[in-house]
Amino acid sequence: MAKIDRAAKVQLLADFDAQYAAFVTAGMDEAGRGPLVGNVVAACVVMPKEPLILWVDDSKKLSEKRRESVYAEIMERALYVGIGQATPEEIDRMNILEATKKAMREAASQVPAEVFLIDAVKNLGLNGREIPMVKGDATSYAIAASSIVANKRELDNGWSEYYSGEAELDAGRKELLDAKKQLDDAKAQLNDAPAQLADAKKELSDARKKLDDGWKDYYDGEEQYADGVKELSDAYTELTDGERDYRKGLR
Repeated sequence: MAKIDRAAKVQLLADFDAQYAAFVTAGMDEAGRGPLVGNVVAACVVMPKEPLILWVDDSKKLSEKRRESVYAEIMERALYVGIGQATPEEIDRMNILEATKKAMREAASQVPAEVFLIDAVKNLGLNGREIPMVKGDATSYAIAASSIVANKRELDNGWSEYYSGEAELDAGRKELLDAKKQLDDAKAQLNDAPAQLADAKKELSDARKKLDDGWKDYYDGEEQYADGVKELSDAYTELTDGERDYRKGLR
């Protein structure tokens, strides 16, 4: 496979943009239209005519490591970078094309450009001349730069959602473990219930026995009381009779 002359390739991209050199020219591209979930991210980038960044190219042709380093160079040298996004909810409501247009308009809303070189998408209604083109990121230096920025920002969003999802997953795991502990505690209480019921029955039986004993003692006491009253009455009778006999004897 023939080695690509990077200097010649990037110069070819810049030469395309040079036909609009009389104007402030921005490149526009998006990332995220393919995935089933996640935001569509659009970038609008104005690059200086010099110096050229050697590895600016269609972002899909660059390795992840290369994209990272080129992105950093673009952000350092770009005259302007605008970012726009459309959420999955907006995509569902508008459809993917209209959501992409919304993100692109947002990215370009503050860009002081007169010409917008756009990868594929038409009729954005921007405040300047729009030049859409198929495979713009392989044709225009400015569009290629914007494709790298959009791709990097879209990946950053993806990682953010991934870590957010991991945090939610961890929270879900904790809730699951807490629920399992509650279930285990409930099971332990249920297993203890027969013993607790047996203890309660025994306590009830003991209480009933104490009550029965109490009533028996009560009735025994009543009987003893009656006997005592009778003995007292008999004694009184004997005392009265004795006193009467004593008085008769005195006469």
